[in-house]
Amino acid sequence: MESKQLSQNSNALFAVAEAIADVLAHRRDAAEARLRASLAAARFARNRYAAFAAAAVAEDQSALARSFLVQAKSLRDRTERALRRRIVELIMLSQRVVALPPSPSGGRLPQEEAPAIQ
Repeated sequence: MESKQLSQNSNALFAVAEAIADVLAHRRDAAEARLRASLAAARFARNRYAAFAAAAVAEDQSALARSFLVQAKSLRDRTERALRRRIVELIMLSQRVVALPPSPSGGRLPQEEAPAIQ
């Protein structure tokens, strides 16, 4: 099977996550909430980093903003990696579910025989 890496572009990554979350919502899958939480965390971290970066390069070059810039970048990268992992897990899980062979019992669970009452 050919492997494709998820985009390094945050906007493309967020779009893929939204699309998968919409499919999960349509199927009423419980994994939707976890994916949307990861997506929200990644968006928040990206926006936080952008705000600190903008403040750090402003005319006054805020020393306070520069002091938080490395930490904000680290959090942004970490949350985007977590979002990528969650997307990959969901894709792999969906492929596994689709690839499962039919059970020999026709999808029925085995029934235990009730003991005979004498």
